[in-house]
Amino acid sequence: MEQTLNILNEINWFLIPIREFILFVFTSSFGIMTFLSAIILYILSSIKNEFKTRELLHKTADKDNEIPSFSVAERLYILFGVLGRIASKLLLNLPAILGVVIFLTMVVGFSKGISSIDEYVRNEKQIKELEVVLKHLNKRHKVAEVKVETIDKEKKTLELTIQFFSQSEQGKAAGEQKLTLKGTEFYIDSKVLNFEYSQIETGKQTNIAVPYRIFSEEIPMAEGIPLEYFDKDSIPYSFRRVAKDVYGMEISNYNLRINELQKYFTNPDLAKIKGIRSFIGAAVHITPTEGKTYEILVEQTGGIVLRPKEYF
Repeated sequence: MEQTLNILNEINWFLIPIREFILFVFTSSFGIMTFLSAIILYILSSIKNEFKTRELLHKTADKDNEIPSFSVAERLYILFGVLGRIASKLLLNLPAILGVVIFLTMVVGFSKGISSIDEYVRNEKQIKELEVVLKHLNKRHKVAEVKVETIDKEKKTLELTIQFFSQSEQGKAAGEQKLTLKGTEFYIDSKVLNFEYSQIETGKQTNIAVPYRIFSEEIPMAEGIPLEYFDKDSIPYSFRRVAKDVYGMEISNYNLRINELQKYFTNPDLAKIKGIRSFIGAAVHITPTEGKTYEILVEQTGGIVLRPKEYF
């Protein structure tokens, strides 16, 4: 199947420019105007040539070699004579013209058919691979730890060190962010993707959440500080996997689909087209204690948990 589709795509690579040209000429306003203009120019050119021919005949017959003048009746006769000859040629060549029209229609239809099949196959592959990706993300995991370095209650400021974790590198921080926050309490807000209306079969899980900003009782949610929760490729650390941890697909395809998921987080319109709802999740809140460390966990349901770190 894949080999056949590759062959068809190679054929379509040649047909697509032809298809687009045909559609441009016969379906776009500019193309239709250009086509009609060419026909009108051909008719006018034929009429002009006919008048020149008549002038030459008159000059040949007239010894004084004067430029002949045509009456209105003669002009109409010449005009309708030219139009009649053009119409006769069209009627004589009608089978050939119809054959060309049918052939061009077949080229457009065949090319569009290949494109539709290719799009369908790619879409099915994308859906199946996204299903596998969601299965890899379908478990509770720690995404970050927030250490409260200092709390200045007089100045109402918090100094925090946030470490981000990847499931493929458990126990080792994949990234770190230090910040000073105005306030004595903090909130972690998240973005959520909901797959309830998409074609992706996600089982019980319909949500994926990513923590993306922090704010406090002194800093409004809309003015929250973005979390540096993404790697150099703008992928959330908790989405990263190494080849040995990926099952059911190549690691390159896994990374490709993760990139697509990330686009849905940042582009709600694109997510909507795919039947995926993108929205802001409910913020989790805690009143911290100086020197303590708190964990941020993502639940299977797509919720965010903020709790004191448990030491064993």
